[in-house]
Amino acid sequence: MRKIYFLLPGTGKSYFCGGLFSALNTLGFLKEIVHAELVTYHARQDDALFFDDILRIEKDSDSIFLTTWGPHIKYLVDRLKKHNIVYNAQSCGWNFSLPNDIPIIARSRYTLGYWANRNPNSPLYYLPNFIADEFYNKRIDRDIDILYSQKKLSPYLKDILLPALSSRCKVATWRNHVTLEELSHLYNRTKVYLYDSHAHWAKMKVTEGFGLPPQEAIACGCIVFSNLETGLSSHLDPLFNCYQIGVYSKEYDISRIMNVVNGQHGEFKVADIPEEYRKSALMKRFKIILEDINFFFDFREKNK
Repeated sequence: MRKIYFLLPGTGKSYFCGGLFSALNTLGFLKEIVHAELVTYHARQDDALFFDDILRIEKDSDSIFLTTWGPHIKYLVDRLKKHNIVYNAQSCGWNFSLPNDIPIIARSRYTLGYWANRNPNSPLYYLPNFIADEFYNKRIDRDIDILYSQKKLSPYLKDILLPALSSRCKVATWRNHVTLEELSHLYNRTKVYLYDSHAHWAKMKVTEGFGLPPQEAIACGCIVFSNLETGLSSHLDPLFNCYQIGVYSKEYDISRIMNVVNGQHGEFKVADIPEEYRKSALMKRFKIILEDINFFFDFREKNK
């Protein structure tokens, strides 16, 4: 298979976000399947190749450039018109279209449907984000009643729901840049994890790419209350692996959350994470997708 250049603007702190970490996980997968290298195009880094340097030496059909950063796709496609390009689509709604000779790997079923509607003649694939092995139920005492993240914190959580809950039970938060082990331990100490990204994505006018935090919390045995929009709808199933947040009224949310905190939530059980989200299954799936993408580029090259 062709070698792959994985394009990112950079990997320093100024680029830290869920999309970056998901992209780096994807690159880790690639390196176990094909010859793959990180290429940055905004920031020169000692640990990566640089985009302009690669363009000067790389032939048209010898490699694949895998793009992922939504706001920069048009710029990259314009500069790579003579090369093989694949779009690794996390979030959607960036208001661009793609030529139908650019394969699109959708990271949620919502994103797959979006591109099936927008680019019905492009090669389309589904490859969900994976849940790292660090996230599992350690079956330890849960001394935190409610956990939430500062990232994407909605006004409803910040100003209405959390102040009301803080007077009733033990509430904790986590900020960015914790290790996977630290986050897993935090989830394992927690009864209820709250996630409400609706306002954040509405303000950005794009969609949730996948929504890893709720899945990671579920894998650690938390009961999750979350919004269900866009990418989250691909894997969250209200009453079966989560509860919906922001339903009807603040009082209704509080009642349901406190029932869980107090162990009065009936037959609800935290579901196991499906194997399709674990590394071994996704490695097999990714290999099949890459083989088909290479077949597509072979066909296109022969039929120009």
